[in-house]
Amino acid sequence: MLRLAAAGEARNGSAFILVPGDDAAVAVRMRWRILHDEEINATLTDGGEAGLLRKVVTGWEDVCDADGEPIPFGAETLDRLCEVPYFRRGVVDSYLRWVAGAAEKN
Repeated sequence: MLRLAAAGEARNGSAFILVPGDDAAVAVRMRWRILHDEEINATLTDGGEAGLLRKVVTGWEDVCDADGEPIPFGAETLDRLCEVPYFRRGVVDSYLRWVAGAAEKN
């Protein structure tokens, strides 16, 4: 039986982020809010990719700084990481595939 997820419901997924100079993307566990197409498009139009991430990311695991220290999730931290192009791009691309129902892959 298919049970559709409600808009706004938060679920777990993965983001694949390629740090410049690394050979392969790293999978990061994310907690994302489900949005439907109209809201995704409106959010991207009004707030860009960073605005979309502020709206959909509700948590993460395995995000560390350059010294390997865990970075706790929070609105301020998310805002800072939205300024990192490879983080923002990896998370946005992964979210859009995830919310469209595409299989998670690296």
